[in-house]
Parts: sequence; structure tokens; C-alpha cells
Amino acid sequence: AAVMILIISAGVFALSLFTGETRNGDNLQSEFDYLITVGISQNGEDSSWKEANTASFMDTFVKANGYEAVYADAGIDQEQQIEDVEDFIEQGVDYIILNPVSEIGWDDVLEDAKKAHIPVILVNNSVDTDDSSLYSCVLGSDYQKQMKNAGKWLNEYLKEQEEKKAEEEKVAAETLVQEEAEQRDSEEAGDSADNSEALDNKATDNSKAAEGKTTDSFKSSDSVKSDSSDGSTSILDKIMKGSSSVKDETDSTDETQTEEDSTIKIAAIQEFIGSEEQLTRAQGYQTMLEKYSDWEMVAQQTGDNSREEAQKVMKLFLKQEPDLRVVFAESDEMALGAIDAIGKSGKTCGEDGDIIVISFGGSKAGIEAVKEGKLNVTFECNPNQGPKAAELIQRLESDISIDKEQYVEETYFDGTMDLDEIIENRTY
Repeated sequence: AAVMILIISAGVFALSLFTGETRNGDNLQSEFDYLITVGISQNGEDSSWKEANTASFMDTFVKANGYEAVYADAGIDQEQQIEDVEDFIEQGVDYIILNPVSEIGWDDVLEDAKKAHIPVILVNNSVDTDDSSLYSCVLGSDYQKQMKNAGKWLNEYLKEQEEKKAEEEKVAAETLVQEEAEQRDSEEAGDSADNSEALDNKATDNSKAAEGKTTDSFKSSDSVKSDSSDGSTSILDKIMKGSSSVKDETDSTDETQTEEDSTIKIAAIQEFIGSEEQLTRAQGYQTMLEKYSDWEMVAQQTGDNSREEAQKVMKLFLKQEPDLRVVFAESDEMALGAIDAIGKSGKTCGEDGDIIVISFGGSKAGIEAVKEGKLNVTFECNPNQGPKAAELIQRLESDISIDKEQYVEETYFDGTMDLDEIIENRTY
């Protein structure tokens, strides 16, 4: 009987490991004692980036990982999004992940979540509130770091371009000198042949007179040597004068080059004006201009995160600033619009192009444009935030404090990289 009781007890224990429930009492099959319910409030899936962002959360918060996800998409309707969050609170979810459609108007519903002891993790955008205790943290891209890295990348690229240009000019100058030397050698060879033929004719005609005038013949030889020496001196003078002339022209060009000629003119096609991303990037541009004194921001305008609108903006930039050297596009879609406008204007962009195009996004379309040589570089805005959000939840579950600002790992892609495998595996 004792053995039977032990067997039954062991069976009940084993069953308890695979029969879980949520904290609100719903029975669910799981290898965990209970499932952590996570309410996910998205603000639209109007792009492949948003779709990938949502997929990252839904793929992470699954029963196999110890979670149950409750999902709601309010589009761009803030009132609907507030209602969605209130529904999460009423359902008694354990955590809320909120991608707010706007920065303002969240105090009341976040206060309700706080009273219900439901931590809120904001993603991609923060909220404007005087009470930061209403949310646990903000998770997203580190826009400041992206801007710092973009400035560093551009500075190094410009240096490489200058070195490449100087090397090309040096090779061209050496080639020109070589061609001129070969031409002079050819001319001298022709002159020598002509002189030799003339001397031979003269020697034949005067052969009889030369027999009795040996002394005069020696004088004639000295005269020939003198003429040859004078000719060599004349050619050397010509070379030196030519070299001096080239140097004078170069010095003259350097003297007439103005400070404006050396200024790197920059324009920015911005995200929605007033968004956290746009405001942070604006600060990043200012930091760049302070660090690199020969850079100048000559134009900024929103492209409404649209390829078509960005094309119109870029067309306007090119008309206003014909000497534009660099354009920052705050999304890959807007970068593609800018590239369209540059191509239609007759100018070139990308590697060795007239205009350097720098983008933020790291999407499949953006990386393909880098591979094609149209886009110089794209800095990744990583939508795969699910694993990081789960990590933060586990820390909160263990009563471990977390920083208010949390970031996902990100990189950049330029033409120096092997991009084929990256493009093949890109989901957005």
C-alpha cells in the first residue's frame, strides 16, 4: 500500500509540472506551474517593420516559453488604444507591453495599471508624463548612439574619398609627366636623325675640301658639340618652365578656393515632426555639426515616412542646394525616394556618387539598395524586441531593478560587407 501511495504521489507531481494555469486561474497545458500573461498593445501594422515587430513579440510570448499573449492593434486611434489597455487591466494580465501612438494622454490609464500592480513596458516610443513610476522602462532603438555612429561613419568615409581622390590625381599627374617625357624623347630622336642626315650630306659634298683642311674639320666638330649642348640646355629649360607653370597654376587654384568650396553641405529628410525619433535625431545632427566644423546643415524637411513624399522633398533640396553633398533619410523608404529623385536629376548617389545617402532602418529593401551601390549605408532599427522584453520581464519577476532606458542590439550595413546572406534571411 505504501508503494502504491508513493507511485500515485509521484504521478500527481509529474502531472503538475505539465498542467499550468495563468495567474487569473485559467487552466492551460504547459510545462510551467503557471503562465505569465502579457498584454501587447500595438499602434498599427502599416509597414513590414511593424509586422516584424509584432511577430517578434508573438513568437516570444508563447506557452512553450511560459507565457500567454493577449494582442490588440488600435491602429493610429489613441482612444481605442487606451480602451485596449483598460481591457488588459480588467482581464488581470501580469504585464503590459505598450507601443503608444502618441506621447501625451496616458497618465490616467497608466495610473490604473499601477494601482492594479501591472508593470508597463513601453516600446519604440515614450510618453510625456511627470511621473516616471507609471511605467517600468522604455525599450527600443538607441537613436543617439545611431546618430553618433552615423557621424563617425560619414567622417571616415569622407576621409577615404579624399585620400582616393588625391591618389587618383597623383596617378594622373605621373601619367601626364610620363607622356610628356615620351613625347620629348620622340621629338629629340627625330631631331637627332635629321641632324645626322644633314651632316652626312654636308660631309659628302665637302669631302674633297675636308681632305686639305683637317683643322677646319675639328672646328666644325666643336661647333656641332656646342649646338648639341645648347639644344640640351634649351630642352631642360623648357621642362623646368613647364613644371613651374603647372605648379603656379596649382598654387593659384589653391589660393582661389574659398571656405564655401570645402564645406560639406548636408540635408535631412525627417520622420514625423515631433516624434521621439525625429527629436532625438535632430539633437544628433546638432552634435555632429559641433564636432565637425566643416559640415553644414542646409535643409531639413519631413518626408512623412513615405517614398513618394521623400522624392518630392529631395527634388526640392536639389533645386535649392545644387552643391548638396550628403542627405540623411530617417527611414529606408524615404531613402529610396531620395535615390529616385537624385537619379531623375541626372546626378549620381551611392558609392563614388555625387551625393552620399545615409539611411536608418536596416530593412531588406534598404540593404538591397546598399548592395546595388545606390545607398551608401543603412543603420539598423531592430524590430526584434520580443526576446529583450522577455528578459526584462524575468528580471522584474525576480524583483531585480532595471534601467528606465533599454535598448536592443543593432548594427549597420554598408558596401564593404558581404550582404547576400543577410538579405536572404531578412524578414522585414
